[in-house]
Amino acid sequence: QVNPNISNNPRWLWEAVAVYEAGSAPDVRTWSDAELRFPGLQALNQYDSPLPYRWGYHVAQAVIARWGDDGYLSLIRTNGDLRGALDITETAFGAYVEEFVRGVAGRR
Repeated sequence: QVNPNISNNPRWLWEAVAVYEAGSAPDVRTWSDAELRFPGLQALNQYDSPLPYRWGYHVAQAVIARWGDDGYLSLIRTNGDLRGALDITETAFGAYVEEFVRGVAGRR
């Protein structure tokens, strides 16, 4: 309803919204240090990868934690335009999400 032009592109965003809204949070406290390294949005866009499901909840949670519901909705409305919706580069966004998830895992 927020964005009627959903086409599952970018996949990282649509799967993040889906798993977040479903409340499907993986327990990142059980992840190894290697698993806590953010793989990047390109990896989360791969259609044959479980990574969008693994990271999606926490990507959405990280957006809401920093930019609030308005930022989350803006990101959805703009089909994942990080610069336009959140005024952040993809590299900085990935670093932020990794730091956020490490904090959730208790391993900054």
